[in-house]
Amino acid sequence: MQKRVIQSFKYAVKILLHFFRITFSYLGFLFIASIITGCANVVAPTGGEKDIEPPRPVSFSPESLTTHFKGREIKISFDENFTLNNPSSEIYLSPASSEKLRYKIKHKHLFVALPDSLKENTTYTLHFGNSIADITEGNKIEGLTYVFSTGEVIDSFRIQGVLKDALTLKPDKNFLVMLYSDANDSAAAKIKPAYFTRTDENGVFVLSYLHYGTYRLFCLNDKNLDYFYDQPEEEVAFIDTLITVNDSIDFYSMFSFIPDQKKTVLLSVSNSENNKIAFAFNHPVSDILPKIISDSTKILFQSHSRNNDTIFVWYESKQRDSVYCSYTLDGKIDTIGIRMKVLSSQKGIAPVKFSMRSNLLGTKNNYSLSSEKNLEFHFNYPIQKVRKDLFAEIRSDSTSEIRNGLLVLKIDSLTGLRYSVLDFDFEKGKNYSVTIPKNYFTDIFGNSNDSLVLHFKKSEEISTGNLHLEIMNEDTAHHYFAELVSGKTVIKHWQISSGKNIFNITAVTPSTYRLRFVRDDNENDKWDAGDYWLHVQPEKVTYAAKDIVVRANWDMEAEAVIVSPKVSELKGIK
Repeated sequence: MQKRVIQSFKYAVKILLHFFRITFSYLGFLFIASIITGCANVVAPTGGEKDIEPPRPVSFSPESLTTHFKGREIKISFDENFTLNNPSSEIYLSPASSEKLRYKIKHKHLFVALPDSLKENTTYTLHFGNSIADITEGNKIEGLTYVFSTGEVIDSFRIQGVLKDALTLKPDKNFLVMLYSDANDSAAAKIKPAYFTRTDENGVFVLSYLHYGTYRLFCLNDKNLDYFYDQPEEEVAFIDTLITVNDSIDFYSMFSFIPDQKKTVLLSVSNSENNKIAFAFNHPVSDILPKIISDSTKILFQSHSRNNDTIFVWYESKQRDSVYCSYTLDGKIDTIGIRMKVLSSQKGIAPVKFSMRSNLLGTKNNYSLSSEKNLEFHFNYPIQKVRKDLFAEIRSDSTSEIRNGLLVLKIDSLTGLRYSVLDFDFEKGKNYSVTIPKNYFTDIFGNSNDSLVLHFKKSEEISTGNLHLEIMNEDTAHHYFAELVSGKTVIKHWQISSGKNIFNITAVTPSTYRLRFVRDDNENDKWDAGDYWLHVQPEKVTYAAKDIVVRANWDMEAEAVIVSPKVSELKGIK
């Protein structure tokens, strides 16, 4: 009996041990699995086609085009997760409100809190621009809008058009296009528009859901984002007369410009670089000398920009916060405070390293000097001293030609940042090395150059082409001039008389050019911008439809005809 009890006990113990072994093995597996899954990265599935579809709205609450709208929030649900890009600039309500929109994302839903100051019997359009995009690929919804009315009906009239730069005729994107129910010119500067939208990347605009009526149409590149025309450098465009919004969909071609300021004004003062202040004016200035009103701040150097409309002031200062500057303009002394970007040292030594570069082209082992230019050195700070007790060395690939001595340098008196080597005739096609010893140049902050060796080849003569251009002017009622342009650079400028005009241009650099015609209404031989307040549009500009391509060692021919009121296409380029 006792033996049987002992055997039963051993069997029970064996079963318990087996149970615990299985249990702990399973728990151990769960523990290890949890560690593995906890450390694993969640990644998107690989393979398959790339997602190119933006999020798609599946529902609106309340529904878009709702009338008698009384809510203060709308909800838009999408078919996938999304994000908002630049919502403060991309999402806007028209007509405008003084209150800011508020928005939040929750899962696949977008909630937009509307202003409390919605007007009665008004149709509103909520524009989302390009703000909504999917999370994975950044695919954006374009042109999504939500429309509602606080009254009985949804206004249904619309206008459309295109906005271009008046001089270049390139499309203006992201300009404000505004309608004012107030007929006064001053409305653009004093009140917010009744309706507004923005131009797309092609300069195209559409204003929809408009109320029937008469409006002033005005476009603005709103620099300070306040919906008012209150900055002299803001680009504008306008229609001369009031427009009527009705059941006919009208198309408006508009041309933007920055108004010519008759009076010289200070546009901005910036201190974006260490120990350098930039005073930007709307016109070239030469007789204005800004002064710093501070005993602990010393002006070291002053210079001008290439077109003379910006004055640069380099200074040495121990101050850490701000400084006051004065300047005299039209007999009046103005004072302005500037927050300083100052140096870290007490002595005023510039923390930016001395920077010296040349005008050589190409890469380090394949530099070349343009056949049309002298060797130049460019600096990040004005140079105060050139050592006369140190010699610079110039060698050519012919070892017999060695120049060891002082360089005859010409400073760019306008900027003070560029020196040209004048006393050595670098021959075309030859290889040279130029050695500049250490401490040869010292800037206004006492920093000097390291030794520098340049290896380069003087380029051969550039191969050029010739252009024979015939312009027939059939518009005898207006005065014109023509320009051959490359980008923003005017290569040639000609007065155009009635009848046939023939121009022969030699040694033209191979490139692609545009032929521009300006109807010079005031006959001052330059393009003039408009004036909104005087109802003056910018002078009309047209371009030949085809570019002129000049090839090296080719004689090119081109013809164009000026007709009223526009310029025809180039008849042919041979």
